[in-house]
Amino acid sequence: MNTALVRPRLAWVGVCMITVATPAHAQLAERPLRFTLEDWANETWLLLEDRDAVGDGRLSRLGILQRFDDKIDAEYELDLVSSAFSLIDDYWWRTQDNGIRYLGGSINRRELYQRTDVKIAVPAADDWQIRVRLNNKNSPTVNRSLVRAEVRKTWPSGVFGFAQGSLHEIKPSSDISIGAGVTVPSVHAKAMVVVLDAFNGVTEQLLRDSRFGPTTSIEYERHPIAFRVSADVQAGDRLRAEVHGAILLTARVRASARAQPDSGFTQTEGFRLLGALAEWSVKRHLTVGAFATHVRASLNRSALPLGLAQDDFRLIEQTTRFGGV
Repeated sequence: MNTALVRPRLAWVGVCMITVATPAHAQLAERPLRFTLEDWANETWLLLEDRDAVGDGRLSRLGILQRFDDKIDAEYELDLVSSAFSLIDDYWWRTQDNGIRYLGGSINRRELYQRTDVKIAVPAADDWQIRVRLNNKNSPTVNRSLVRAEVRKTWPSGVFGFAQGSLHEIKPSSDISIGAGVTVPSVHAKAMVVVLDAFNGVTEQLLRDSRFGPTTSIEYERHPIAFRVSADVQAGDRLRAEVHGAILLTARVRASARAQPDSGFTQTEGFRLLGALAEWSVKRHLTVGAFATHVRASLNRSALPLGLAQDDFRLIEQTTRFGGV
């Protein structure tokens, strides 16, 4: 046995959840046991929406999903499994309009995986609501502190519309979303269109002739626009199904030195995710189900005439999973 390959770990995991009592929360104990893939869809989506949170930012050579980061290995994946909310925890969190939850776990002797989620929802006027979401995550591959603010209007029929903005530390990377959905006793569904890096062009123009501007120019030749949908359908008292999907229309960005426009690269990106879950409530505290998830991200980089040879490659990241609950 090669002892040099053994990495001692500190076995510690912390979980904390605090919510504001609501009628939905009070009734939760009377409902059948439920699961959800919503948190998986949100966390996977954030790898696309908040590219600046990864080690090398939105132009990382490691791709959108960071599958090829040298910090990721089999042991790291196991550490994440032991430091994660369950699908049951995620469903409970999904039913809350206000609350905070924290999770922390040891990755190795030096590093701690931490995650904090905050939800705030306050009424603004008749049928209007302001929602704020904070996602904070610190891990060997991601360092994120993302605030999302949403204004929502709900009609008596259960139909709602919303506009959302994501406030990124790197200003050009802030996003804008608009969408609509419906919430009735047996169906909850929504769809939205998202303009990623919405202010990149504005910022580039403002800084182009400024002596305080960056030395690197990042300009979209085809702006990133994504679509995202989700649906939760209850069929009778026992059967329930859930589906989540998102796709990034092919985007193309040009990165180069301002002093030498041909010394850099162009990069084409694509992304899609799909998750589905079905569950059967055998009785109030016994539910069985199955789920499947698929995520694929592609990155195709080409060197400009004066660019580097290593900026000529194609990277595909893809994961498909099946499971039972």
